[in-house]
Amino acid sequence: MQRNIPVFLLGLGLLSACSTGEMKVEFDQVLLPHFSDIGKLAVVLDGEFEPNVREEIVDALRKCPLYTDIRVIDKPFTVGGTAAEEGFDIHLNRYAKNSGGLLRIRMEHKESSEEAEKAQSFLLFDQASYEWFPSFGVPRFGTMGFATGMEIGPEVKKRRRSPLVRTNRVQQVYRMSLFNKSLGKMVLDRVGKNISAFSSFSRDPGLKKAQFEALVQGSLLQDINFYSCPPSEPVTRHLYSAGTNSSTGRTVDEGIDAAKDDDWTEAAARWNEVLASDPKNTLAHHNIAVYYERQGDIKEALRHYRLGFRDKRVKEDAFGDIIGRFLPQDEELESLVAQVTGGNWIFVDVPEGERRTKASAYRVTPIIDPDSSRVIGQTLKEIAVLRFVSSQETRRAARVREYLLDTPIRAGDIVIFSDSSPSKAP
Repeated sequence: MQRNIPVFLLGLGLLSACSTGEMKVEFDQVLLPHFSDIGKLAVVLDGEFEPNVREEIVDALRKCPLYTDIRVIDKPFTVGGTAAEEGFDIHLNRYAKNSGGLLRIRMEHKESSEEAEKAQSFLLFDQASYEWFPSFGVPRFGTMGFATGMEIGPEVKKRRRSPLVRTNRVQQVYRMSLFNKSLGKMVLDRVGKNISAFSSFSRDPGLKKAQFEALVQGSLLQDINFYSCPPSEPVTRHLYSAGTNSSTGRTVDEGIDAAKDDDWTEAAARWNEVLASDPKNTLAHHNIAVYYERQGDIKEALRHYRLGFRDKRVKEDAFGDIIGRFLPQDEELESLVAQVTGGNWIFVDVPEGERRTKASAYRVTPIIDPDSSRVIGQTLKEIAVLRFVSSQETRRAARVREYLLDTPIRAGDIVIFSDSSPSKAP
């Protein structure tokens, strides 16, 4: 099958002048450079990978438009006692001479554990009698939650129980290394961590162990797929003229003239000259950020875009555009607890058309790497069992049937339905 291979020739950027002192620049945004010239890629998967994970990694690479061919090397990577570049070059020449690069993905550490411990919970039983309650409750948006009125709800009897809470933990540490043969160097070498935990106490939790493991696996694959086949798309940016006769203003404009002549090296030199004498020159920051983005150095581009956007003459928010493109805004949303009231009503925002009546509420807590202070996973803890009693379109009322004493339900908790089809509400 013929592949549409993107051309990342950075000199093909199109520039056009505007009457307002702007220059439009069009180019392919390359998130990680030095991938497009590899062509044929050899792949080594070392360590403990599930067979289906191996298959998905290879399938994703074969669909990647950056590479013309994928060859899987089954021979283990045993070259030792040499520099990384030399070891990769030896392995490549030994088993895949015609390949332009070698990608090694190694599972450095993989650990799964399961434990169980007793907990304390309350079973709640709604009575036939109703009572008035102050309408406390903190919604996801809006008020602080102090009671401003009254609400009516059933009186409740409760019974203590000692359920067994089962917790599954998964820890994975993996390393990705990519050797570009034509450059003779490593263009990617990173270590990734994924640590997650999942616990449940009910007989029929909304999230099952197999589903949790699939979520962890999917997170791992997303990370590997991004770094092995970074996405690219056409973007439009603008260079901004200073429009002044000051020495720095003229130098900024000289950089734009050089860019117009497609001499981006000279353009960058002009803007760097300005920043050397005036580190706070916002137009120079923005313009050189465009240069770095064209080069594929997104990290350096963001550093300058952030400073350049402070100038009111800069009319585009390239920083926000790049950051916003990779936020998880397009993911399908789960049902979410919107409000817990004084009468023990649980209001849940659900997708349109959701009619199921049995669910579990989960407390989601991020796991922070103490070394980097970054999120590297999360815990999903089942904290309550819910039964829905209304059928409104997108905000439905539910009652708590059981909850763990140490983790009462609150706004923001995730709700996952456990019944496969709608049943009659009580």
